[in-house]
Amino acid sequence: MLSNFYFCPIKTQDGLFNSVEGYWYWLGIEDCEEKDVLRKLSGYQAKKKGEELKKKYGKRFEEKFEDKILQAIWDKVKQKWKMFNVDNATLPFEHYYNFGGKVVNVKEKYLWMIEGIDKIRWFVLKKIGSK
Repeated sequence: MLSNFYFCPIKTQDGLFNSVEGYWYWLGIEDCEEKDVLRKLSGYQAKKKGEELKKKYGKRFEEKFEDKILQAIWDKVKQKWKMFNVDNATLPFEHYYNFGGKVVNVKEKYLWMIEGIDKIRWFVLKKIGSK
């Protein structure tokens, strides 16, 4: 459920998206009407279409990119509180891609996201524990 590929409709300050992955690419592509298709995509389809549009229209620098992505993840977590519980409270987060058995670790590149999710986890566990 924490995967950016996971289908989970989220409302962001930029509108509705069906996945964090779609939002990720939407933020990173130059403005064009065609990029709004990313609002409805999730999973590998969002990544594939995002890469295609990025090649066609170019990359866009979004000043608050990391903050917006972490907010989107937080909005997803609020819908799925049960993803965090005492049983998985100490499991480390990893970020990697698996391409047909070939694992590519990208943890260092996205350490900001892993650390942000970890903060969200501890906030949720504290909130659940106080009930």
